[in-house]
Amino acid sequence: MKRLFEKLSMCLIMLIVAVTVSSCDYMKKTKSEIRHDDSLMVSKMMQDIDNPTFTGCSDVIEFQRSEGQWRHQDSVFFSIPEKVMRDVVSVLEKSGKPLTKMSISNEFEMNKHVYLNLPDEQDQYNAVTPPDIPNAEMVDTIIDGKRVQIVQSSSTNITTKED
Repeated sequence: MKRLFEKLSMCLIMLIVAVTVSSCDYMKKTKSEIRHDDSLMVSKMMQDIDNPTFTGCSDVIEFQRSEGQWRHQDSVFFSIPEKVMRDVVSVLEKSGKPLTKMSISNEFEMNKHVYLNLPDEQDQYNAVTPPDIPNAEMVDTIIDGKRVQIVQSSSTNITTKED
């Protein structure tokens, strides 16, 4: 019984291989003919993608909707300024999300108000460093191994209005 099963299995495998080889029709063709046929097949596939044929109005509307979403995503992705792109990619990397065109576009769109209002590095420095103090006497000193300037005294040119 076991031998019969093995023989039937081998016959089935050989039959599958024979059908596959004969259906491919590659055995009769040269390599240049195969390349030519493959190129035509790929070209036809690209033409079908680029200029699809529709069966009805619902197919046209579905294609328009899906293609519109892809084009919107492309326009968002390509409109992100380089500085902002670095910030978006940094956020995605730190969150462990994959870096795809879709994830970058979605992250930017959801938090556009944040990314476009982030201060530049120079702005961050100005936010931490107080503006120049008029009439200030500065003293150089070292704190924790860092050279800093401390305001010893200051005055303003603002005078009170006397009646």
